[in-house]
Amino acid sequence: MPAAERPKRNALGDLVAALKSTPAHTSESLAAALSAPISLDDVAEWMRFDEQNYRRNLVARFPTFELRLLCFLPGQRTSLHGHDGSACAFRILRGTSTEIRLRQPDRQWTPGTVVCEGGVELVHQVTNLGDEPLVSLHAYAPPLPMDQPPARYEGRQIVIIGGGVSGASLAIHLLAGAPRELKIAFVERRPWFGRGPAYGTTDPAMRLNVPADRMSLFPDAPGDFVAWARGQGARVPDAALLPRPLFGEYVEDRLATAIAGSKGKVWFHRSEAVAASAEGVRLADGAWVEADAVVLATGNQLPAAPSAFAPELLRSNRVVGDPWTAGALAAIDPGEDVLLVGTGLTAVDVLLVLRNQSHRGRVVAVSRRGLLPRPHLAAGDPRRRALTVDPDELPRPHDVLALSRWLRAKARRLEAEGVGWQCLIDALRPHTAELWGALPHEERRRFMRRLRPFWEVARHRAAPDALATIDAWRARGTLEIMTGRVLASADGPEGIEVTLAPRDGATLRRRFDRVVLATGPDTDARRWPAPLFRQLLRDRLLQADPLGLGLVTDDLGRAVGPDGPTPWLYAMGNLRRPLLWETTAVPEIVRQAVDLALALRA
Repeated sequence: MPAAERPKRNALGDLVAALKSTPAHTSESLAAALSAPISLDDVAEWMRFDEQNYRRNLVARFPTFELRLLCFLPGQRTSLHGHDGSACAFRILRGTSTEIRLRQPDRQWTPGTVVCEGGVELVHQVTNLGDEPLVSLHAYAPPLPMDQPPARYEGRQIVIIGGGVSGASLAIHLLAGAPRELKIAFVERRPWFGRGPAYGTTDPAMRLNVPADRMSLFPDAPGDFVAWARGQGARVPDAALLPRPLFGEYVEDRLATAIAGSKGKVWFHRSEAVAASAEGVRLADGAWVEADAVVLATGNQLPAAPSAFAPELLRSNRVVGDPWTAGALAAIDPGEDVLLVGTGLTAVDVLLVLRNQSHRGRVVAVSRRGLLPRPHLAAGDPRRRALTVDPDELPRPHDVLALSRWLRAKARRLEAEGVGWQCLIDALRPHTAELWGALPHEERRRFMRRLRPFWEVARHRAAPDALATIDAWRARGTLEIMTGRVLASADGPEGIEVTLAPRDGATLRRRFDRVVLATGPDTDARRWPAPLFRQLLRDRLLQADPLGLGLVTDDLGRAVGPDGPTPWLYAMGNLRRPLLWETTAVPEIVRQAVDLALALRA
C-alpha cells in the first residue's frame, strides 16, 4: 500500500479510520469527522511548501474520499475553482485563510475552524493574506481529479481591472473554449464579484432600466437572462424591468459556470490597482501581478460633486457621496429632510429606496433643467413595435440640430400612427456610434452644451410604475422637483445650510438633514482621483477626451496616448464613450466583450 494510504496511528489515523467506516460522505459528514482533535504534529510529515505556488500534499486516498494538506506561503492563493461535484470540508491548522466565494461575501477562517463547503455550485478561491504560513487539512469525497498544481503557470495572462459586469462579461467570453494556457487575473476592491455598484445592491426597489429580453450576456442567445430568471421561479414577461439584484445574481451564476467549465485559470485579487506597465500591475497591498495585456473595466466613477460643496463637507456623514454604497441610504432617518442633487436615473433609484424605507420627511430634488427620465413603454403596451431605421433616412451632412429636427418629426409621425416614440430611440442604437463619429468636434460640443440632457432622459428611461410613484409623492407635497442649482452650502449645528438658485425665482436658503449626490458619474478622466488613472495619464499611456467623456481609444478598445496606441492596454464600457457614445448599457458592453475576447485570445 502506498505510503499516502498508511497514515500512522494517531489522531490522523483515527480520522482516516472514521472516514473509511462511512460508505458515502456529504460535506457535513466530512466536517463532523474533521472536528476531532488534530494538531500540526499529526500532519508534520506531509507539511511541504513551495516558493512558486501553494502545495496540495496527498495524505491519504481511497475510492470514496481523500485527505490533502494544503500549504500556503504568505501571498499564495489557489485559482478560482469548483470541486467537480465532490463534497468538501477543511480544518485550519495554522494561519488565517481568506476565502473568496462567488455569490457570497468573503470569509476568513482562523486556526481550529472547521468549514463545511457544501453545494455542487461552489466556486471559490483560498488565499493566504497573512504574514505566516497557512496550513489546512482538506477532505474530498469522492477524490478530486486534480493533483498537485504546477510550480508556475505558463501562458498568456490577462489582467482585468474591475470585477463588475464589464469585467465579468469579458472573462466569460475569454473562458469559452479557452486553452489551458490562458490565465486571467481580476483586480477588484469592492466586496462583490461580477456585480459592480449598480447590481451589487440588495434592494429590489432599484430596477433595471433596460428590458429583461435585452440583458443577456450572450448576443447569440438574447433570451438567456429571461430563461435564467424564469428558472429561478420568477414570473418574467420578456420586456419586464426586473430588480437590479436579480441581474447581479445572473451575472455571478454565468461567471461561475464559465470558470468551472473552462480549461483556463482565473485568480482574484481583492485590492486596488495603483500602477500598470507592459510588464504587469502593482496593487495597493504591494502585490505585483504579471500581465501580457491589461483591460480597464472599472465602470462608472463616483458622482461629480458640485463646487458648492466644500471637501470637508463632502466627508461629513450628512452627505451621501455614493448612493450605491451598501447601507448608505439606510442611514437616512425616515423623518429627515433630504436634498437630492440630480434628477436622473440614480435619483429615481434613491427616491424609490427612500419610499421603501417609509420616508416621510421633505425631499427636494434639484438639477439645472429639472428633467426626470421619460417612461419606458410598459410590457404589453400596444404602442410597442419593432422598428428599424434606414441609415439613408438620416440627414446629411450630420449636424446635431438637423438630427434633432429629424428625430422630433419622425417621432411625431410614429405617434400619430400609434407607435411609441421610445421605439424610435431604441431603433437608433445600432447607428449611434456611426452618427457620433461623423460629427465634427464643434458639433459634438454643441450637442453636449444644448441637447445632451434632453437626449439622456429620452434614451435612459425609467419604469412607468416607478415614475407613477414619484408623481404620487409629488402630489402629496413631500417631494419637490426644482429646476436650478446649488450656489453654496455649509455644515451647521442642526443640519446643512444650502443656498439654492431656482431657474425662475429668487435665491433660497434651506436647511437639510442630509444631502445625497445623484449627479451621475464623473466622466472627465482629468479629474479622476484613482492612482492608476493618474499614473497612466502622467506616463502618456492614456489620453483624456477633450470633451470630458472618458478615454481616447481605437476601434477595438485599445488605449491611445498622446504618442499613439498603447499596445498592451485596453478599455471597456463607459470609458470608451468618446469614440462610441453609446457604450454604457449591457447590450453594448457584451458586444465589446465578445470582440475583445476574440482579439485577446488570438
